[in-house]
Formats: sequence, C-alpha cells, structure tokens
Amino acid sequence: MRQGQTDQPANVLSDGWVCSYKLLADGSRQILDFQIPGDFLGMRSVLLKTADYSVVPITPIEAAEVTSGDLVTIFT
Repeated sequence: MRQGQTDQPANVLSDGWVCSYKLLADGSRQILDFQIPGDFLGMRSVLLKTADYSVVPITPIEAAEVTSGDLVTIFT
C-alpha cells in the first residue's frame, strides 16, 4: 500500500511484521506504527477511499484481503 493510492483493499496480516509510515513534505519518512500478525492493514484507506500512509514489509509476510463489503458485514 502506498500513500495516495486509491481503491486499496484492507488486509489482515497473518504472518510477519510490517511498518506504516508517512512521507513528509521535506522528503523524510515518519514511522507511524509497526503491525504484527492479527492486525488490519489499510483499514483507513478503505474508509477514506485514499491511503494516507504507506505500508512496507519488514519480514516476509502473509496477508488475507478483506473487501469493503466484508468489513460492513463484520461491523454490522
């Protein structure tokens, strides 16, 4: 997932570690969080329709896609 990308599905991380970060105006990177197995990836991008941060794997990962329809069903 890349900052500014649209129509990005959410994922659930099942194995590995990832890091989420924002690219700042001066070109530097601000680390926001580290995600571990069981965490959602890209939930905000589904709700906002545009990713406001990027995600990069730190280790080899496995993730399962969760569609926006699935999310609506889960939350209702």
